[in-house]
Amino acid sequence: MVRGMNAVSGSVPITVKIRMGTKDGKPTALKLIERLVYGGPDAENFGGGGGGSGVAAITLHGRSRQQRYTKSADWSYIADCATLIKRFHEKGDELADTIRAPDERTQPPAAAGGRSSGGEEKVYFIGNGDCYSHTTYHEHLSTSGVSAIMLARGALIKPWLFEEIATGQYLDKTATERLSYISRFVHHGLECWGSDEVGVGTTRRFLLEYLSFAHRYVPVGILERLPPHIQDRPPAWKGRNELETLLASGDYRDWIRISEMFLGKAHPGFRFEPKHRSNSYEIDAEG
Repeated sequence: MVRGMNAVSGSVPITVKIRMGTKDGKPTALKLIERLVYGGPDAENFGGGGGGSGVAAITLHGRSRQQRYTKSADWSYIADCATLIKRFHEKGDELADTIRAPDERTQPPAAAGGRSSGGEEKVYFIGNGDCYSHTTYHEHLSTSGVSAIMLARGALIKPWLFEEIATGQYLDKTATERLSYISRFVHHGLECWGSDEVGVGTTRRFLLEYLSFAHRYVPVGILERLPPHIQDRPPAWKGRNELETLLASGDYRDWIRISEMFLGKAHPGFRFEPKHRSNSYEIDAEG
């Protein structure tokens, strides 16, 4: 599949994002990454001359599908996979099967990245899972051997996570500043979907999905310890003002109230249930 996509994607590199495996405690990503990088025994039967798949980058989320978000991401396993990629880069010619060299047309474009010492296309390896502060970002980047780190839930909970990483410090955003993020979100939503009834409804749905993540943020100014961990389940807390308390509410009806500040009154029978179960702890909502 990756080879076929490379053959028609032109200058656009093809990347893959995977989890550790399907079942908890039975990781398979290491074998899958090996096949993506070196090619499997059946590779030559699917065109392209065999060899590696031509994937330009692989992102590994350090959890299994069964595990979902119930436990912390396994960065030691991510590091093991990074070691495999590093070995491929260092011993390109020695480890590659020169007899079954892949067709260049099924490989990533040269502009997508560099080459290993053996002339093979460089495969970027990206780690993903539980990065929620600049300290965890730099720790994982320096100890796991990955090329880069993907931010996911952490950036949904606090969009200024990129700013914290760039400045190397915790940022104590006020409730008013956080409300400005919501205002910008709504502005872009209406700009994209329109300001008619359908556009407002679509923007509201996406905004509520975002708020189902954002309410989990606990201001750094009232934390008892640092760094914060995305898996923490803090006790009930009261904000430094009413707006901060409202933004921390896990009640979907409060999320609707926040949406009404920007989008007007919701329909009397409107209900909301988050689509992605990773976004909040326990939500009592009607679908």
